[in-house]
Amino acid sequence: MNTKSTEELMNVLINTDNTTTLENVLIETEDAKASFSKMVNRMLTEQNMTPADLQRKSAIARTYIYQILDGTRNPGRDKVIAVALALKAGIDVTQRMLKVTGNAILYPKDKRDAVIIFAVNKKMTVTDVNNLLESNGAGILE
Repeated sequence: MNTKSTEELMNVLINTDNTTTLENVLIETEDAKASFSKMVNRMLTEQNMTPADLQRKSAIARTYIYQILDGTRNPGRDKVIAVALALKAGIDVTQRMLKVTGNAILYPKDKRDAVIIFAVNKKMTVTDVNNLLESNGAGILE
């Protein structure tokens, strides 16, 4: 995701008379919660999964999942990772999910993140990831 700085967006808005440019800026500045919500909902549809499937596979509370899906909740880093694991997202999609929600991307030089990167790449379940994190002395996904 290539986002512009606030100053760059301001310059674009001040220096344009084109409504298409305005529309592009509005799309770019779309609420992060809605963007994540759209991304997850699209992936659920593509994978023929239900919200209940996502809830079960992510080990996230039912109410929280529905708040993510309707865009009223912007999840923290561990919840985003759990959703990505439940959806069997690749590392690129997982990193994009983290960025869209304003969370730090996975960093390979961090022990916990290295385990998570390995797990995402191997399409592991949340339970398996938590076991792997625990066995490596890293905090489990909360």
